[in-house]
Amino acid sequence: MNADEYADLKTGLIGNFFGVGVVLGFIEDTVYVVKVMNGGPAFKAGINPGDRIINIDDSLVTGDNANYETVVKKLKGPKGTTVNIELMRDNNIQLHKFTCTRDKIDLKSVETYFMQNKTTGYIKLTHFGETTTVEMQTALAALKKMGLQKLILDLGDNYGGLMNGALGVADEFIGDNKLLVFTKGHYFERTDYHASHSGLFEQGEMVILINEYTSSSGEILTGALQDNKRATIIGKRSYGKGLVQNLYVLSDSVSALKLTTQRYYTPSGKRIQLPYEEGTEAYFNDQKNAMKNDGALPAIYKNNEWGIHPDIYYWYDTLASEQLYTDLFYRFYFEQTANYYYAHHRNEFKSYKNAEEYINKYFVSASLLNTFFVFFQTEENKLDASEKLIYSSSDLDSIKNKIENALKATIAGAIWGDDFFYKILNLSDPEIIIATKTLNN
Repeated sequence: MNADEYADLKTGLIGNFFGVGVVLGFIEDTVYVVKVMNGGPAFKAGINPGDRIINIDDSLVTGDNANYETVVKKLKGPKGTTVNIELMRDNNIQLHKFTCTRDKIDLKSVETYFMQNKTTGYIKLTHFGETTTVEMQTALAALKKMGLQKLILDLGDNYGGLMNGALGVADEFIGDNKLLVFTKGHYFERTDYHASHSGLFEQGEMVILINEYTSSSGEILTGALQDNKRATIIGKRSYGKGLVQNLYVLSDSVSALKLTTQRYYTPSGKRIQLPYEEGTEAYFNDQKNAMKNDGALPAIYKNNEWGIHPDIYYWYDTLASEQLYTDLFYRFYFEQTANYYYAHHRNEFKSYKNAEEYINKYFVSASLLNTFFVFFQTEENKLDASEKLIYSSSDLDSIKNKIENALKATIAGAIWGDDFFYKILNLSDPEIIIATKTLNN
């Protein structure tokens, strides 16, 4: 890894960097402020979700000069240094000027947690870093005060991270010195890792949600809880990345080598990693074909030694309309439309006193829905024929309610934060509905 790649890796693993505390989105030729981190430099300066960044330190960053990566680099910098930002707000052409003093920005791996109902908690875990175990302990302690008896742990799209983070989280759910995972490699003997202390939630019922993008340490955690019969796994077979990689900083102190040394195995001895025995080309072909085939394994993998297999499969894309919704979501059409619309119609949402009132009283307008259809069809027309989504008008009609719910959730997230984004999104999420029914039964 060169210096930039190594710096990005450290940011993800350590869980912090120095900047102004905003989440950005890029639409057409403009960078938008999607979220402002509570208490951060941008928040203190008065920057709001929906603001459009025009200039940074007198450099134009919109129009022909628009570049998402450039904006991110300009906003980051040493602690205590200042950055001048000029923004366009609402539809007012008069620019608003702000000065932010850069400070430490924490990247949370527990993205959100809340009570789904009176007895069932929900935790969304996005990756594993140095602070993940403490974040999980904080979430569980808070949920227990709210009446936690059952838990939905969402690992969908969890891209992994530090093994110690996964083991620390597993230890909160599994006790009695039980085996969590073991490693071994060509030059390394087997090493076992066990639960080591009394966890905060070792008794209540659990469901874990995974999908085909849940990987690495996310698979270690899932395998540990599945093999110890601690949780019911719902979703799709996970990605299948189970390699131990050691990090060596090189002599220049800014670049590094990441060397694969061993494989991970679940407590029952199943190998998580998709095998490389047939060569790298076959490896990538098998992975690509499985993704296209709804996660189904090629016939040669008879022992299911590739990823974590759920106890309850959820084949959400057997219907063309459900696959369409998933594709629209992962192409960020909901997010981009909602952020664009909110930036230009901020007054429409000022009448809601709080998130609860918004959830109960706001209904997606015809204007917002039309903006979405125009935007995503315009974006699709830019693509080659082989990349375009295939759908019918009836497919769109059948997911209209889910489209409206996703747009409503995204706007709520911009205004009130991730808790309310997921609270609304979960209302129409079939996997959440199945998880809740499973816990109730």
